[in-house]
Amino acid sequence: MGKGWKRVNLPEVLTDYIDKLSKRENIPRWRIIARALSLYAANQDDFERRFWYVFKLLNGWCYVKVAIDLYNRNIVPELYVKEQIAKYLKTLNQIQYRLHLRTGHIRLLTKKLVKLMQEPSQWRIKNKAIAEINDELKDLMRVVLLGNLEMIKDILE
Repeated sequence: MGKGWKRVNLPEVLTDYIDKLSKRENIPRWRIIARALSLYAANQDDFERRFWYVFKLLNGWCYVKVAIDLYNRNIVPELYVKEQIAKYLKTLNQIQYRLHLRTGHIRLLTKKLVKLMQEPSQWRIKNKAIAEINDELKDLMRVVLLGNLEMIKDILE
């Protein structure tokens, strides 16, 4: 790595934005760029981690839904369904404690669904419960994925 300074060609709009931040913060342009690069690197690692949890959550929920369907057709025993639900609930717990996001309401909905599973005549209620969990998971996955984007937006503005 050489000593001294080197130049980087940037689009005018980006240079103007860096100048605006530099004046507002009263710090050199190179520090603005260094902070942005540092933030980018930190968030890349964080995004990979968050993406893994979304994948794990979605995959677990799919396994639960398939297990319930197979159970309803008498293809798998109830124990198999309970194992899949336990794995899925473990992922929800990991998201709550590692990413500090509330998942208790989804766990409660899932436990309600498990109780409904015991009553074959409750198809309409089961489907409604599954749809409700789908909606809650969609919202949770959005929050997990977007994570710190609002904070980054605030820093750049």
